[in-house]
Amino acid sequence: MNESQKAATIELQLNRIEALLIQGNALRSEAIALQKQSIEVQRSQTEKATRIANDAIDLQKRARPLVKMLFVAIFIVVGLAIYTSFFRR
Repeated sequence: MNESQKAATIELQLNRIEALLIQGNALRSEAIALQKQSIEVQRSQTEKATRIANDAIDLQKRARPLVKMLFVAIFIVVGLAIYTSFFRR
């Protein structure tokens, strides 16, 4: 292999390395863009989950007095049923 062939081989190798570096940089940029997009989707889902959880807490707070009244009403109905079946003959 003479000097010109060695130089041509080295030139081809350097061109291949440069092409691979360019391709690697493009892939890295694409990966970073995909990560940013994934982070935005995750942030959006977290905000939605937080809103849903807060709405559920508000619903529980509003339902608590109604549940208490329902239990009192059931207790009264059961008490009246027991009273009428055993003590009013």
